[in-house]
Amino acid sequence: MTEKTALIQQSDIRKTIRVARNALPEQTHIQHGESAANLFFEWIAHNQIINHKQGPLKIGVFLSQDGELSTAHLIQRLWQSRAYEVYLPIIYADNTCPMDFGHYTENTQFELNHFKMKQPKKIHSQPRISAIELDLVITPLVAFDQHGFRIGMGGGYYDRSFAGKKPHESPLLVGWAHSCQKVDNIERNVWDIPLDWAITDQESFEF
Repeated sequence: MTEKTALIQQSDIRKTIRVARNALPEQTHIQHGESAANLFFEWIAHNQIINHKQGPLKIGVFLSQDGELSTAHLIQRLWQSRAYEVYLPIIYADNTCPMDFGHYTENTQFELNHFKMKQPKKIHSQPRISAIELDLVITPLVAFDQHGFRIGMGGGYYDRSFAGKKPHESPLLVGWAHSCQKVDNIERNVWDIPLDWAITDQESFEF
């Protein structure tokens, strides 16, 4: 399949899945977020790669929107333990730049990026780190398949930020999605970085 055909296929999947996840009732969104958080903590307790880490785990998350599987319950539970530090992605106007991640607490001050999305404000009291300094990244997506390939919103920020990462090496990339976002097959592009795991409201997947 050519690069152009792959992009067309991804665009069609993107439209279909966004409609499906936005059609979920509000209460279902809440329940799915809680179920996925439970699966995440079950998974992380048995993950040998993660359990060998020293000190607090640096975990990248995102603020869910547009029908994405809610991260609100997950973030609240991460904050309750000193074993984790939570970080949010920082996107720069120059879209050739990889993302940084800003430390996220209940006291974080925000600014809006050029997509009008909230991200940690650049001030001395809110340190930033590079993407590869994280231990684990909860990764947003529109769809994922049985091989761990994902479709995002098309900006390529995660692919650029983790370019060169090898499977199951730090930081682990963990897709975060409703179960309805799993598809049979995604035609990949050469720059696509696969997930290591995915967690939905129903189960977890290792790739």
